[in-house]
Amino acid sequence: MDDEEHAREQWLADLNYKALPLPSGGLGKPGHINYVQIKRCAVISNNLDELAAFLSLTRAELEHAIEANPTIGHVIDNAWNEGNLALRKKQFDLAMNGSEQMLKWLGKNRLQQSDKVEIKQDVIDKDRAKELLQQAWNEMKVIEGVSSVAANCQEITTTYERSECD
Repeated sequence: MDDEEHAREQWLADLNYKALPLPSGGLGKPGHINYVQIKRCAVISNNLDELAAFLSLTRAELEHAIEANPTIGHVIDNAWNEGNLALRKKQFDLAMNGSEQMLKWLGKNRLQQSDKVEIKQDVIDKDRAKELLQQAWNEMKVIEGVSSVAANCQEITTTYERSECD
């Protein structure tokens, strides 16, 4: 067990002896909310409705308890974050141990990689398309004109060369 895991286990052990009283005032049931119970349930990403059901409370009663004692909310948030951290670590370990599927998933989600080729296409209106086609047509005519002039020059040069040779 490494230092981080040991510290986490010690923190859990310390919490095991701490229980939070439920607030009175009509909403809470008599009793206590145990940090460890909350943490064990929240670390696997249970939402507030599921946590409340686990603790035999309604969601409103749990929210009231969190409002009356913010430590409960901190324990839940920390447990959610700890669960996310553990899940990310496991995914990363799987990827580093050669899981092709996990490597692809992490590549797509962390590195914005894709196995699709995306083609971007600018959309232009009909008038602009006509204008561009007309420009291309005119340029092509100029090129054809230059080609015919070049052909005529070649013919003249050939004729001139023949006449000099005669």
